[in-house]
Amino acid sequence: MARGDRSAVALLMATSALFGAALYFSTPARADGWLTDDEAVFTELYGEGAVCKTITEFRSASGVLAVAEVIVEQGFTPDAAVDIVNASVELYCPEHWSLLVAIGRAARAQNGPVA
Repeated sequence: MARGDRSAVALLMATSALFGAALYFSTPARADGWLTDDEAVFTELYGEGAVCKTITEFRSASGVLAVAEVIVEQGFTPDAAVDIVNASVELYCPEHWSLLVAIGRAARAQNGPVA
């Protein structure tokens, strides 16, 4: 594997771990006041469609990370992206909640306990 390829893989793994940790340690987001207005609007507009359909099609940590990255590209912070993913899954596709929990557990195991 070329050095550049290893760097890209390492960056992807680090980003995945950060998103996973954020998913694990964030409080479940709900559209009843735990989301900002912009997050709630985004969740309402895209949660059932783009977010849940993409996670359903690509049911993996990489799929969830890709969704979060697209949300960040729309101008949201990584924390807001996690809130939007959490809220979307909770509201529109709760069958994927166990995937979010598994991603968080894997990130926590990789990074160790939080002090």
